[in-house]
Amino acid sequence: MKRKRKVKKTSFKLIIILLILVFVVIPFTILKMTEDGQYYVEDLSTSEVQASYKHYIFASLKMDTTDSKYTCIKNEDGKVLRLKSGIVNLKTKDVTQNTEYTTDTKETGYVNGNYGADAQYLGTSFNGKKVHFKISGVQAWTDINNVELYLYNDSHILSTYYVYNHSLIHTISTDLFQGNVNSIAIGPAPKFMKEDTIYYSYDGHYFYTNYENLVNDNKVNKDPYYNYYQYIPHRTTSYLNNSVYNAYLDQYGVSDESVLYNQADLFFKIQNKYSINATMMYALALNESGLGLSQYALEYHNLFGHAAIDENPDNANQYSSLAECVKQHAYNFLQQGYLNPNDSRYHGSWFGDKASGINVNY
Repeated sequence: MKRKRKVKKTSFKLIIILLILVFVVIPFTILKMTEDGQYYVEDLSTSEVQASYKHYIFASLKMDTTDSKYTCIKNEDGKVLRLKSGIVNLKTKDVTQNTEYTTDTKETGYVNGNYGADAQYLGTSFNGKKVHFKISGVQAWTDINNVELYLYNDSHILSTYYVYNHSLIHTISTDLFQGNVNSIAIGPAPKFMKEDTIYYSYDGHYFYTNYENLVNDNKVNKDPYYNYYQYIPHRTTSYLNNSVYNAYLDQYGVSDESVLYNQADLFFKIQNKYSINATMMYALALNESGLGLSQYALEYHNLFGHAAIDENPDNANQYSSLAECVKQHAYNFLQQGYLNPNDSRYHGSWFGDKASGINVNY
C-alpha cells in the first residue's frame, strides 16, 4: 500500500500568513495610505452626526443610503461638501476676483459672485473636490473651495423672474443673505407667465413656480423660451432715432451729465460702415458705462469697459474720442473678434448668456 503524503505544518502556516496578508494587512495598508481627510455625514435639520469616515467615497456611500433630504457631508472644518439638493453661493470672493469653471462640454468660463450670487446645485464629484452647478444657461464644474453649499430655505434671496406691465423682469441676487438685488426688464413677458407669480430659472428658457419644482424639473412651459433681445444677432439693422435714445436717458434724469446724450448719429454711422446693430452697441454702452457717467466714459472715452478687467479695472483702454471708441468696438472687438467664427471668443453673434453669444467671454 502507498502511504499518503503528509502536508507539512509549515505549509499551512505559510498559507495562513499569505491569506492574512492578502485579506487583512494589504487592504488595511491601502486604506490607511488613501485616507484623504475627515468626513462627517450629518443631518442638517438636527445637527446630528450619523457617521464619520477617513475617506470621502465612504461618506458619500453612507449618505446615499439615508432617506432624509437634509443629509450632507462636511469636512473637518465644517465646510459642506455635498448635499442631496440645494443652492450654490458664488459670492465668496472680492469683486476683483472671478470664479473660473469648466463646462460639461469642456469649455472654460467664469462668473463673478458679486454680480450674480446664486446658482443651482447639481452635485459634487466622486472625490468631493469639485461642485457641479447651473447658472445663466450653462452647466459647469468649479473647485469646492470657490463656493459655499446651502440647503435652500425662505431666508435665502435667490434670483427670480416676474411679470410687470407685460414685461419680463429678471431680479438678480447679488447677496443670498443681505437681500441685495438688481432688477432688469429684459423684454416682453411670454404668454405662459402670469403677473403676481414668482418664477425660478437658471437658464432663462424653462421656468418654475418654486425652487422645489426647479429641483424636480416640474417646469411651467413645455417649449423653451428665448428672449428676443437676448438672442437677436448683432448683424441686424436698427432704425431707432436720436429722440428715442435721449428719452431713455431723460427718464433717469442724467441727460446733462451723460456723454451718451445726443450721440445716436455716431452709432448709426458706425452701423452703416460695419453692419453692426447701432442700438445693441448703444445698449451695451449704457450698461458698461453706467448710463454714460462712469469715470472711464468721461475721462477715457471708453464706453464699453474695454480692457477694464475685474482684477485691474484701471487698465481700461483710453480713446481720443467717443467716435474712436465706438469704431474700435464695432471693428476690432465685434467684427474681428466676438462675431468672427475664426476667433476663439466666438460663441454666436447675439448677447446671449454663459452658454452662447458674446457674453460667454465678454
